[in-house]
Amino acid sequence: MKNHNTSKLILALGILLSMYACDPGHHGIATIDNATTYTLKLKYTQSGRDTTIFINPNTILNLGQFGGIGTGNGFHCCPCEWNQIQLEAVDTGKHITKAITDEANWGLNNPNHRNFSNKNITCEFILTANDIH
Repeated sequence: MKNHNTSKLILALGILLSMYACDPGHHGIATIDNATTYTLKLKYTQSGRDTTIFINPNTILNLGQFGGIGTGNGFHCCPCEWNQIQLEAVDTGKHITKAITDEANWGLNNPNHRNFSNKNITCEFILTANDIH
């Protein structure tokens, strides 16, 4: 009888350890909303790959999904998902005053409030006419 209870205890501990032994992950979607009348040029590096994209006026660009190891409730920095990220107006006479590298300029919706929660995170960078001079 003791041997049977010990087996149950070991099984229960094994299940608990396997649930918490895995690294938690986070994932989300990032977008750039070009709410201006100017074409923008986005250059970024992610996963060792350089990419350049032109964003037409009054369009929303879906940058795609991001994610990694670490709990979702600890995610707080949208531009940190890219090794390098740069946004500029194609018209060289115009200057963007809102830095895409500043995490305060990103809208972040992170519904993950508890450990091991992995709900979808959304990051949005909105550029308006007031952000270009």
